[in-house]
Amino acid sequence: MKDRIIKGKFSSDKEFQKHLKDPSYFESNQPTKETEEKYVLFIDILGFKDLVTNNSTDELRKIFENQVIETYGIAYEIACSKFKIPYSFELHIEGNILNDVSQDQLNLHIMSDSITIWTKNNSQESLYLLCSFSSIFLGMTLMLGVPLRGGISKGDIIVFDKSMNNINQQCIMGKGLVNANNLEKNQKWMGAIVDHELIDKTHSVWNKTPLPIVNYNVPFGQDVISYNTINWTLEAVTNHCGKEDGYTFFENKFKQFNKTISHPSVIEKIQNTYSFFENVSGIK
Repeated sequence: MKDRIIKGKFSSDKEFQKHLKDPSYFESNQPTKETEEKYVLFIDILGFKDLVTNNSTDELRKIFENQVIETYGIAYEIACSKFKIPYSFELHIEGNILNDVSQDQLNLHIMSDSITIWTKNNSQESLYLLCSFSSIFLGMTLMLGVPLRGGISKGDIIVFDKSMNNINQQCIMGKGLVNANNLEKNQKWMGAIVDHELIDKTHSVWNKTPLPIVNYNVPFGQDVISYNTINWTLEAVTNHCGKEDGYTFFENKFKQFNKTISHPSVIEKIQNTYSFFENVSGIK
């Protein structure tokens, strides 16, 4: 695989073979691995197949730019400002979407229906910032018709971001991503949960400020499991939902942008999401 990636840099096979014997060449082209564990949020866009199939390319681009990327920036700014955390925000859009991993409090990578967000470090403040951001981001994207499902965990993150032979290569991997993905994919609703091992740390952060987390029995795989759950029932969602039948509100958000909601698995997700909203917000 390495041979095929780098061979185009050399004028002859002889020169190429010479570099194959020089380990320093490969050492200088290795991925950059962060030196400490990070908190990672992995998100899946629900109804993504319908979103792509039932909308034009231009419409899809506008949905991502307005409902996802712009909303990310707004939610990130609100979360940082809430706790007076310095931040910067700059996106580089070249196929994938990746912001400056060296400067930001949170880092973003989007590939198809998968959104990966990870923290700058593994401090308690970073964990709370990620949870606070998640509550705002999930509530706002739901209001805009793009329901999300996510999981927050912790682990190493490896960032491979190099240009070679005029090809921009970007790859994100690591145990943190795998752990968060395993949490995300088993939930049967729109929402996000926090890994069990992070609960104590979460509760020790800014203990005078209400945390955007509630303990809830989550529909997880074939079971119902108690998890610390991101509370995305923002005031905006609560106020808007109160103006119409609650269940209808969630149906409309799940089917916005020409998505279908007739499949039993989708109906189950809507019902579970509405049940969470009822129990947490107190609105029946």
